[in-house]
Amino acid sequence: MCAIAGFYCYGEARPDVSVLKGLMLAAQTRGKSAAGMAHQTKDGTIMTRKQEGPAENLVKGMSDDQWSEVARSPRALFHARAMTKGSEKNNENNHPVAQYGWVVIHNGHVTNDDELFSYYKAERYAEVDTAVIPLVLSQGKDYDDSLRHLSLLAGPASVAVWSVAEPEKIAIARMG
Repeated sequence: MCAIAGFYCYGEARPDVSVLKGLMLAAQTRGKSAAGMAHQTKDGTIMTRKQEGPAENLVKGMSDDQWSEVARSPRALFHARAMTKGSEKNNENNHPVAQYGWVVIHNGHVTNDDELFSYYKAERYAEVDTAVIPLVLSQGKDYDDSLRHLSLLAGPASVAVWSVAEPEKIAIARMG
């Protein structure tokens, strides 16, 4: 199963780069197919980075300046993927999945993703089951209503969802 992790800082305190690298490397024990992260830049934009292969490749492939930028962020999400549905060779299948104004990581299996894409008549942009989560969230009228739509998902999964429109909010949910 995949690993999900992250941090949310209050005030001015921020994590050390070595702690973040360690967190990413520790996540690799749960999956080596792909790794990725999302963090908030100084201007409030949510930046995603992901690639095929184990987390150690992502850690080594980022410069000290890039890691410092992540450490300056007030919040971030990390993911190490154990491939289930959708090849890690297609980076759209790797986490974080960012579509429809949402950035999402998850661990587990959404079993009704095909049915929900069909129901909403939405074009599938990735094979991974995670792809349906931003679609379902986008059906809400506001942030709280969007989170209620998570109840449409079937299967055992833990998710972390981050709204592009409200980047100060990250929600964590367990389903199934």
